[in-house]
Amino acid sequence: MEITMSKATGYSLWLVPERGTETYEFLDKLIRNVATQYRTPVFDPHVTLLSGVEGNEQDMREKTRLLAEKLAPYELRLGEVGSNGTYFQILFSRIEQTPAAMNVNAVAQKVFAVDKGKYFPHISLAYGDLSNEQVVALQQFVAKGNKITRMHFLAQGVELWRTERAVEEWRRVAIFPFGKS
Repeated sequence: MEITMSKATGYSLWLVPERGTETYEFLDKLIRNVATQYRTPVFDPHVTLLSGVEGNEQDMREKTRLLAEKLAPYELRLGEVGSNGTYFQILFSRIEQTPAAMNVNAVAQKVFAVDKGKYFPHISLAYGDLSNEQVVALQQFVAKGNKITRMHFLAQGVELWRTERAVEEWRRVAIFPFGKS
């Protein structure tokens, strides 16, 4: 299977489990194992808060800093493994749609003056163009033991990523800790 180029543009805001924690390490290993087995891109475990935001880097940094100052840490709980059949949502774990999770996206859309519609919080486990059979096999593999549905992490800041071109070319621009405690 050939790796498809990403169709992502602009900048994205990510919520990332603290690196080195059990949740981060489990997700990172899972993403890498799937990538090796199915020849899909490798990426850092993250929940996308906002994507496809356009602007110059300095403006993106400033808006992300302003957003982070308005937010307090909150817990994200992973749930059912699913697929929407699209490249960037070929395999994911749903994030519980708590008032905090949904509100943070609403605040982000206001700060960045965008309307991205209804927010679907999830943590991607694979990107790619996989067959239905591959997706079903992966869902069964990941759901085995239900470990992922018991995982959670504390979002303590937001990462600004430049998400242009192929996934392998994405780069983290900055990390901003949440300002409210």
